Amino acid sequence: MTAPIDLTRKFGEGWCVTLARLPADDALRHMGVEGPTDMPDGLAQATHRLTTRNNSDEPSVLLLAREAAPGWTLVLELEGTIGWIGMDPDVLGDLSADGGTACTIMRDPNQFVAMFAEDGHTTAGLDAVTGRRWGTPSDQLAAALAGTGLPENDDDEPADEIAHWSFSQYTVLALHAATGIQLHDEMFHNPWRGGSVH
Repeated sequence: MTAPIDLTRKFGEGWCVTLARLPADDALRHMGVEGPTDMPDGLAQATHRLTTRNNSDEPSVLLLAREAAPGWTLVLELEGTIGWIGMDPDVLGDLSADGGTACTIMRDPNQFVAMFAEDGHTTAGLDAVTGRRWGTPSDQLAAALAGTGLPENDDDEPADEIAHWSFSQYTVLALHAATGIQLHDEMFHNPWRGGSVH
């Protein structure tokens, strides 16, 4: 098995990645962006925001989106100042409406979490550090997660094949299990669509 991308090496200690089976603008609107626009240098803008920190009375975060695979959109968040939008159970549920699937993975200094939504509802989650799972995934999702080699409870260890991977890579593995999409470096290159959420 090929090791997944390590998003912590790429983005540091705070990031959130959401995959949804929607066009980019629809995904952004579900996540609170009122007027998505082209952002040819979106990643540079997101990085600049991290270094300058918006100190206005109305904090905002920048969401970036682009096609990850036909019919699928990847949404990237690098600012958790108003909470990771993709981790909101209601938002994630909305992204999976009408028989869809959505998954969000997140690192927030000491947490590595994956959350899964199916057919309009957030159904399950996974703590990549402890192996703890919660919720009631569909049989298909449960089987996909069981096949990853990730621990199925706090007392288990990862399979030998993945034991040397990072927690960041575990979350990417869980996302792949849920969506069938394997993240790779080129998915995080410019250009993007995006906008701010207040």
